[in-house]
Amino acid sequence: MNRFSQSILSAAAMAVMSACSGADQPEPTALHSQTSQTSPVAPAMAPLAVSTPAGPVMEASEAEAALGDVNEVARLRGIALAISSIRGVSSPKTMHVVTASDHQAAATLLSGAIINDHSPVYVVKMTGGPFTATSHPPGVPAPQGNVLTVTIDATTHRVTDVGYHDEEPDLGQIGSHPVEMSAP
Repeated sequence: MNRFSQSILSAAAMAVMSACSGADQPEPTALHSQTSQTSPVAPAMAPLAVSTPAGPVMEASEAEAALGDVNEVARLRGIALAISSIRGVSSPKTMHVVTASDHQAAATLLSGAIINDHSPVYVVKMTGGPFTATSHPPGVPAPQGNVLTVTIDATTHRVTDVGYHDEEPDLGQIGSHPVEMSAP
């Protein structure tokens, strides 16, 4: 095998290995927003699935009703606290959650992003920063803000977006009936 063929095979092998290892890849940023690459509870786990869940997708009304369940709110609180702690604030001052019936609408309001996902999500807003991004492109300062938003898929409970804000976004524009979660 000649050197050119060996170089191509080596490059291909490195690309395959890089694709299999999401832990070393920086989180993408757009307008102080990040799409989470790993589970919030165990950051070194495999990357999040990009495809839709195999099971039935939760309806928006079911997600809204779930916020009345103390176990669901506790689960969301735990996810949000894990994300907050990783971003430098273990005890946020305030925490509120709202159900958004359309992920794309929530993302557009929070960061201006246009995504192709219309499933229901929970949006958790926390204050008491500064919250700081865990990774960012080289030579660029880490996104930071006094307010952190975490978007969680209502069906899978996977974190889909993390945003850093200087001012509190109005959760009333995203969904109705914000629920206060007790801060630690």
